Amino acid sequence: MKQIKLREKFDALIPFSIPYFLVVLLISGCDLGYRDKQIEPPSLNRANFNIHLVHAEIGEASWYGPGFHGKTTASGEIFDQTEMTAAHPSLPMGTEVKVTNLDNGEKIKVKINDRGPYAKDRVIDLSRAAAKKLDMEHAGTAEVKIEVQ
Repeated sequence: MKQIKLREKFDALIPFSIPYFLVVLLISGCDLGYRDKQIEPPSLNRANFNIHLVHAEIGEASWYGPGFHGKTTASGEIFDQTEMTAAHPSLPMGTEVKVTNLDNGEKIKVKINDRGPYAKDRVIDLSRAAAKKLDMEHAGTAEVKIEVQ
């Protein structure tokens, strides 16, 4: 007799427990926003930065060419003495530099693609083509101003 009463009570609870079970099941499938969301880090390409490097030097420039023509530069490029390039001890490879010959006012733009100069008291080593444009090829050296572009 006790089993019948318990069974009747259990059978009476089933209709009420089904909707409760369905509500619990539905809620467990919902995103309540408690999970950690992954945030995409910002891209670190050059377009995101508005940095202007300011660099200017005044000093003695020299040029190099014939003995180095066709050899690999510090940047990995092949040195071509007919190109407008230069060697600098610390500026990043690929930096464009305006070089002004302070003796005659001639100005050129060169790309840094090598390290140097290794002669004492020199600030930049220019390719032969750059030296020609600055009208310093015959003298070998000139007082120059270097400005990063």
